[in-house]
Amino acid sequence: MMWVMDNKAKEYLTSLDTLPYQKISDYEVAQGISGAIGNPEEKPKGEVLFDILAFEFYPRHEGGVSDWGTYFGSKMSFRKDENSNEVIEFPSLSQVSAVMVEYWSKRAKEVKHPILVERYADLAYDFSEYVAKPK
Repeated sequence: MMWVMDNKAKEYLTSLDTLPYQKISDYEVAQGISGAIGNPEEKPKGEVLFDILAFEFYPRHEGGVSDWGTYFGSKMSFRKDENSNEVIEFPSLSQVSAVMVEYWSKRAKEVKHPILVERYADLAYDFSEYVAKPK
């Protein structure tokens, strides 16, 4: 499959690779990608969305697992309203697809910054079993 990433998002991520020992946080990367693409009214899609979500999923530390049974989980969750039992998560496991996991695996091999390599590879590994299960 051929991947085409937004040029501004690609430039931002490439700029991180030029300083491989610069400390960066998940939040900074997600915000940097969102800021690079510009229009906050436009919902990200495709590879830009995959890259943003890569840094929005929240890692569970010290052996913890998410409610999904994975190392990465949602950053936040809340009830739809006070009378509802419906929980809204961001990001949601339902957003993860085989195409997204394949993309993260590819990105892990392309990037140079150790934090980016680790995040993409960890996500691809963590969610590969989930996307392989029949729905």
